[in-house]
Amino acid sequence: MNSQNKFSTLSLLYFVWQNKRVITLSTLFGLVVGYGYIHYSTPIYETSVVVTAATEGDIAPLNLGRSWARLSPLKPFTAKDVYLTFSTILLSDAAKEAFFKQFYLSHPLTKEEFNTPETIALYRQFLRNFMIVEGKKSFSDRFAKFTIALRGENPQELVTKLQNFLTVLNQQTFENLSEIINKQKAVLISTLEHQLTAEQATAQQKIRDQIQSLEHQLRDLQAYEDDPFTPQQDGPAWIEVKIDNLRAQLKHGANTPKIRELQGQVRYYQNLTIDAQKTIVFHIDGAIKTPVVPVLPQPRLTLMVGATSGFLLGILLILFQLAWRKERSLIKPLFEQPA
Repeated sequence: MNSQNKFSTLSLLYFVWQNKRVITLSTLFGLVVGYGYIHYSTPIYETSVVVTAATEGDIAPLNLGRSWARLSPLKPFTAKDVYLTFSTILLSDAAKEAFFKQFYLSHPLTKEEFNTPETIALYRQFLRNFMIVEGKKSFSDRFAKFTIALRGENPQELVTKLQNFLTVLNQQTFENLSEIINKQKAVLISTLEHQLTAEQATAQQKIRDQIQSLEHQLRDLQAYEDDPFTPQQDGPAWIEVKIDNLRAQLKHGANTPKIRELQGQVRYYQNLTIDAQKTIVFHIDGAIKTPVVPVLPQPRLTLMVGATSGFLLGILLILFQLAWRKERSLIKPLFEQPA
């Protein structure tokens, strides 16, 4: 390549220095554009909250009718069980969608309203402004913490909306746990009812056997009704009273300690309810504060980007000018190398 067609570095720097006004003006232009962006753009605020796992004491209402005892039909929930349910719902799309439909806009949305193109676009914008970050567990932490952040233009509305999301999160977590409890209760009640039916059938059969035995005994005694040596309490009249009592018991249902125990268990689990107001499925670490300083735009970063962009624009203008002048051979002597 011909050396005469190359731009030496020193010559290029000299040419840039000659056009330093262009770089200065373009840098100032970038600063003005950055300042205008800061001044005229809508400030974006961000509020956040940290949520942590519930403790064993918090979930005690969920464990009514449950025990670690060997004969207990239902084992208790642990803090890990509740945490896994809570974290799964927190990271799911269902909780975000339910919050958006119920609270994010000015009015709750129906299924038809949510499926419109305009609403779907708003939902995607909401997802860009909504963040959930799982924190790293320290050595002393059993479970990870989550930071939930929401961005928007109105600081007061952000606090209310984030509180509403926590309400949705609490509601869906409790409903999910309640569904698990109800399914377990249904299976347990069905098992107890089968045991009760079998126990009642066994007890009734025992009563029938007793009645049959007494009837045989009655017939035998009636043959010796005039025997003066037959005890009064073992006479036909006494046996008939026993038979009548057993038949009445058979008519109204057998009643044994085991049957009463099973009936009590069935009634207990049928009437067992969990109080949502007394159940805590996660903790809020600190209060939700109203943001004061906007996170966007960032003045320093914006001005720095504007100045840098203006400076680079000035360099490009100079290079274009240099290429244009070289094309017309107006600055060729400037770049000629001495022999």
